[in-house]
Amino acid sequence: MKRNIAVVCARPPERNTGMATVDLAAHTALRRMMPHCNIDLYALGERNHVSYQPGDLPYEHVPIQSDPQRFLESDIILFWGDFVHSHAYWKYDVGLWSGVADGKRATVLSDDALRYMFLSGHSTDDLGKAVIFGSTLITNTAESFIDAHYAAAFNRLFKAAGGVLLRDALSAAKVSPLRAGEATLGCDPAFLLEDSDLHLLDDYEETVDRSGLGVFFGRSPSRVAMHGLARALGGHLRQECRWLPWFPTRRLLRYASRPLGLSIPAGHQTPGAILAQLGSCQLLLTDTYHACVNAWRLGIPAVCIGQGAATMENSLGDKKKEILYEMIGAQALYVFTECIGSPHGRDQQAKRLAALLNDRPYIDEILANVRSYAGSAKSRLATSLNAVKSTSLCLTP
Repeated sequence: MKRNIAVVCARPPERNTGMATVDLAAHTALRRMMPHCNIDLYALGERNHVSYQPGDLPYEHVPIQSDPQRFLESDIILFWGDFVHSHAYWKYDVGLWSGVADGKRATVLSDDALRYMFLSGHSTDDLGKAVIFGSTLITNTAESFIDAHYAAAFNRLFKAAGGVLLRDALSAAKVSPLRAGEATLGCDPAFLLEDSDLHLLDDYEETVDRSGLGVFFGRSPSRVAMHGLARALGGHLRQECRWLPWFPTRRLLRYASRPLGLSIPAGHQTPGAILAQLGSCQLLLTDTYHACVNAWRLGIPAVCIGQGAATMENSLGDKKKEILYEMIGAQALYVFTECIGSPHGRDQQAKRLAALLNDRPYIDEILANVRSYAGSAKSRLATSLNAVKSTSLCLTP
């Protein structure tokens, strides 16, 4: 009889190409790893009018609350990516996305979050059917665990889970004391995609000859400085700058970008169309985490921009990008906004970056690091899933 695998994904607050690639990896990579299993993607909560609609993507999320018994009785519950086990996710992000005022945001986990995301109420043996892969805990601090409600739920799940493989080295270090010496480093799930997976997306077309410097800014301030860096870098590389519409851009920025030579379209584009445009670029300059992840996986060198003085208070913080670049050996391609505040600073950074991007052995080494990092994470995930599949316990509602 086929085993049932419940894959728990984060519910994006809006159409989000990066999160779409994370969940596309669940749809494709897990089927390659476990071809004889039933794999269902779940999310906590219903879609809304700004979410992807049925037919937009080659997969759909089943709302956990629509059939909680079926979800809880799955042979494996695999938590897939994002911040869903971090304290800040429940304290800040969920409230922010739902429009709840600051003073009214929850300071403890909801009953649904405890039951379905932390599997409270189940025996320690039952928790052994849970595997956590590609999640991050970089927002967790000592203050997070002053919340006794959260601390108890977190420690219980992460100690007893059948496998814990987090997406970044800092998160892996934070949870390692709970795992008795096990390896706790995984990767961002989007790194497990293969090029052929993108052909499942509507509007995706693969480009053979890449050209131009793809540009997108949408996650950090200092937009004028970033535009200036894009122009300077494009000039030094003798590459045309082309806007990558990773997210929709507000009208004011679209108009302001015209004198800088960037033509920014209005509205949403499909993930397939966006990834096709990314795949046609020779290089990328952006301030957006998953744009970088997808670029490097495609073999496209990506320069990333973020605030050096930023803190990681919620899922949109800049430090996740900096940590990724440190992990893959690409820290020299990470640019702090504090360094590009003046025309001179932008030009100096552009010259430095252009030299690195033209250094083929350097770029090849980073790409090899990315492949090695993703390959070891995939192997560890397969080991964890196989270990759990060999047991016969079943979760109960």
